[in-house]
Amino acid sequence: MLRHILNCIKLLLITPDIKDCLVRQIDPKRIEDAFELEHQEFYNELSSGLGLSPYFMENEWKPFIAELLPDDELWFYRLPAEYWQHLQGHQGYVIIRNGKKIAKVKTIWN
Repeated sequence: MLRHILNCIKLLLITPDIKDCLVRQIDPKRIEDAFELEHQEFYNELSSGLGLSPYFMENEWKPFIAELLPDDELWFYRLPAEYWQHLQGHQGYVIIRNGKKIAKVKTIWN
């Protein structure tokens, strides 16, 4: 039990560099395909086809994607398994500009 508590504290204090968690680069013109692939990988099933909530799209996604410039890279990221096991996991998308994180949006977390 004590080991579990210490591991949780460690994960809270030491967040990995997002660049170490990049899974795949996304074509911004094909983001719907990326959302579907993300759903399939996480839930092991096809999505309902309804997409992400209107609230998320308006308040999270649009401000995030508005920061994307022509030479930026859009990546899907996912924190390592130990973060998910200790209820600290999340995944989503990140904009990389000149090798640096510019913006991040979470799509799934626990």
